[in-house]
Amino acid sequence: MKLGKKLENMFSASAFAEAGEFDTARELAAGETDDKQHAEAAKGAGKVKTGKHGGMRPTSTSA
Repeated sequence: MKLGKKLENMFSASAFAEAGEFDTARELAAGETDDKQHAEAAKGAGKVKTGKHGGMRPTSTSA
């Protein structure tokens, strides 16, 4: 695996861990996730809405 891809996976893993997606973060950090799985996981993770005054708040995932 090239250095650029390793760095990309590590930064992605960090973002997923911050969003509470620990299993996905572990897979990315270990290099076990391919690009298709990474894209599918990223679809729903980390969605953010901006508040009335420009502040950011996470979206609710519960129904």
